[in-house]
Amino acid sequence: KNQIIETVRSGKIYTGRAFVVDAWYVASYAPINDETGNLIGMSYVGVKQESVESLRKAIMDIKIGETGYVFVLGGSGSHMGHYIISYKGASDGKNIYDVKDTNGKQIIKDMIELSKKANGKPVLCEYPWQNKDEKQPRLKMASVVYFEKWDWVIGASAYLDEFTRTTNIINADIDKLFTNSIIAAIVSLILALLLTVTIGNGVGRNISAIISTIGGLTESILHGKLDTRGDKSAVTEEFAPVIAGINSVMDTYNKPIEVTVRYVSEISKGSLPPKITEEYQGDFNKIKDSLNYLIDTLGDFSTQMKNIYKDHSAGEIDVALNLEKFSGIYKDIGESVSKTISHHINAILKILAIIEDYGVKGDFTRNLERFPGKQVIANQMVDGLKNNLQSVIAETRMLAAAGVEGRLKTRGDEKKFVGDYREIILGINRTLDAVIKPVEEATKILEAMASGDIGVDMKGEYEGDHAILKNSLNATIDSMNGIISQVLIAADQVESGSTQVSDASQSLSQAATEQASSL
Repeated sequence: KNQIIETVRSGKIYTGRAFVVDAWYVASYAPINDETGNLIGMSYVGVKQESVESLRKAIMDIKIGETGYVFVLGGSGSHMGHYIISYKGASDGKNIYDVKDTNGKQIIKDMIELSKKANGKPVLCEYPWQNKDEKQPRLKMASVVYFEKWDWVIGASAYLDEFTRTTNIINADIDKLFTNSIIAAIVSLILALLLTVTIGNGVGRNISAIISTIGGLTESILHGKLDTRGDKSAVTEEFAPVIAGINSVMDTYNKPIEVTVRYVSEISKGSLPPKITEEYQGDFNKIKDSLNYLIDTLGDFSTQMKNIYKDHSAGEIDVALNLEKFSGIYKDIGESVSKTISHHINAILKILAIIEDYGVKGDFTRNLERFPGKQVIANQMVDGLKNNLQSVIAETRMLAAAGVEGRLKTRGDEKKFVGDYREIILGINRTLDAVIKPVEEATKILEAMASGDIGVDMKGEYEGDHAILKNSLNATIDSMNGIISQVLIAADQVESGSTQVSDASQSLSQAATEQASSL
């Protein structure tokens, strides 16, 4: 069905995305009715989707890193893989669906397919890319997401090395710092030598002391002892400012280095220091910026990990790290953490699914997939649960079959079970005992009655329906005893009557005989 036509036919206005002739438009359709209210047509107004200049400009103005940018591709149909919005608009409309990276992989095709399967979630793609003016390929990363309403695949891409330069800057600046310190020391040495030539032998002792001081400072720098300073007492008062100047240069270089060493030391111990706020100049300021960027990166990583723990503790087990802010080893760590969490969550969900089959649905056809390493304990526990449940079921089926066959003395073997499983079988056995005991006594009473012994009755103490059975059977025995007693009395009476009749008959016979004799 056509959603636009169905909406207009129902008397409503359709506003949304529509394919008109050969392109997608942001459109609105309204019903047109005649005087009687019958639909006779519809009005249309629309703007070509990729012609919304404010949106295009906003997307093209986004910059990622130094050269990264945002792009938009068509997601399906005849526009699939075509640039809707390209870098600076230079390739709009161009079909790049079959473009391959330097490894020969159809990276654009993969981006479109993966993003459409991700249900609106961003997908990360890494691939090597080499521009025409570059001598070798560079590793590039793109994050793409599918906007289904407009059939857009929106992507953001940048080179990874643009995000890893911070660490390189720190290392380079530190190396440069040491080099500059050595150069400063050498310049001071040359200055001292010039002073020696100029001033002459009269101040040779002071110059020698200065040279010795510079040599000692240079040696200390090379050995990383940046807190070493020149001794002003080794020269006369006139030359003391020279040593003081050298010490001042060392202080200027040493302060940012000390801050760097202290911050790197704290970070290496797992303590995240506050960002550096003191102002530095030139290369020292680059070191400060690099350290602050490192602190921001680690701080964001730590915050995300804490939030994930909080969310997972609250039951939101699908929350994962946002890896878009990280690169290099930090991204590798984040991906490893995310994969580890996902692995354990998936294992738990599989275990719960099996337990649901066994405990809720009563379906024992499936087995839990075999887990590796120490996770095998989960298999052992689930298999034990399955075996216990199946054994209890088998035992109850055996008891049910025995009952149907009339083998009322059959009981479950509780010794085969442990814990509450044993209590289940013991409970069934006690129930059978309670049910069968009055039946067995009633059977013995009926057997005695069948043998002519009606002087018996049920003597057991029973409750509920069993008490009713006992009372009914005893009442029946009492009634039968009463009836039999009456029958015996009647029999005695009949026997007595028969004797009287017999006596009367004999008397009558004798009288008849006597009368006959008299005749």
